[in-house]
Amino acid sequence: MSRPLAVVPAEDPAEVLIALRAALAGGPAVLPGAPTQPVQEAVEQRVALVIETSGSTGRPKRVALAADALLAGAAASESALGGPGQWLLALPAHYIAGVNVLVR
Repeated sequence: MSRPLAVVPAEDPAEVLIALRAALAGGPAVLPGAPTQPVQEAVEQRVALVIETSGSTGRPKRVALAADALLAGAAASESALGGPGQWLLALPAHYIAGVNVLVR
């Protein structure tokens, strides 16, 4: 089974956040940013987020992240910090570190 993949402009973190909420609730998976390669129309059902790597070791690649993995990472951060905390988005929303702030 598959789900659609939506490209969302990373320069608007609020739009990425809205798309991420929908993806984590079972809506279309999210690819933030301007893709460097053609985009496939669908991904595996479990995938909620697709991030393009920088290509520092060659050609940029796409990494598919499952909703369960994203939510587990957010829960682990909350548990380690003793609460949800407050997060500052200091990196672009098309970087994994930036999008993780939005997931948390």
